[in-house]
Amino acid sequence: MAKKSLLITLITFSLLACSNGSQANAKTEETSGETEFSIAPADYEIDDVYGDSTKIAQWIKDAEGVADKDLVLFFFNKLKGQPYVAHTLENNAREKLVINVRDVDCTTSTENIMAMAICRKQNKTTFADFCEILKNIRYEMPYGGEDHEGRVAYSHRNHYFTGWANSNIAQGYFEEITQPASIFSATQRVTVDYMTAHPQYYKMLNETPTTADSIKLMERKLSDPKHNSYKYIPKSRLANTNTEEFRNTIHEGDIVVILTNKQGLDTQHITMAHWGDDKQLHIMHASSLRKQVIYEPLTLYQYLQNQKTATGVRIIRLK
Repeated sequence: MAKKSLLITLITFSLLACSNGSQANAKTEETSGETEFSIAPADYEIDDVYGDSTKIAQWIKDAEGVADKDLVLFFFNKLKGQPYVAHTLENNAREKLVINVRDVDCTTSTENIMAMAICRKQNKTTFADFCEILKNIRYEMPYGGEDHEGRVAYSHRNHYFTGWANSNIAQGYFEEITQPASIFSATQRVTVDYMTAHPQYYKMLNETPTTADSIKLMERKLSDPKHNSYKYIPKSRLANTNTEEFRNTIHEGDIVVILTNKQGLDTQHITMAHWGDDKQLHIMHASSLRKQVIYEPLTLYQYLQNQKTATGVRIIRLK
């Protein structure tokens, strides 16, 4: 497997040069011989695992004319059938923006799909555009901390989906659906510490001397009782979704966040909504059980019945 690593270098200009609109150029060799990067968007490294920059840019261009409401489905179909592979963001000694649309898990498949959809909605069609959007989605905003790392750092990655949602809603990419109250009838109170309680599962947790401290800070912020409550649909409420109320509430392609009661965690799986031919709510997702990206044949309710620690779902929608 040929591994391609792209380094985007930000050239620092004086404030005067910046005010005059000067921009830095970066050259990147592509498999097609074309140059995708014309402007360096940031100072971070890209690990384009399979060298798919041209493919991704072409997919985004191919979506021209696709209705906004159909973009998630369009890009999901580009990934459909790809193998489920866990831990694909953990293969570098230091954090890089990993680009991989061939080996995906539930989170990275969702991030790739949403980043391409946002690019298309904003009429941004280059690989550099995709990288910038993916970076914004994957890493918390606002970010910072005593480690003074740049945004593409393990300490700033949205490891917990609660943080992922908070960051991306704050940036204006998504909105959370919490009504009607008859459907969103339960409240989740987030308390997370799984990463720092189980550091043996996270080989990059000590990327820098201050990374573990930054993760602890992230966990404390997400668990703050002043703002750690979220409305969700309890599992039992999904027994029959073949109703007008449900169809008006959950749209095709919405992110369906499966919550958990496992200690120290907030979520256990990230999926997207799909209305089946049976008029019941299903999901499309990267399935660890079925080892690929699929349209789940089980209804969402049936699927959740097999997930003993699942409590229900939150709904996040691309704006």
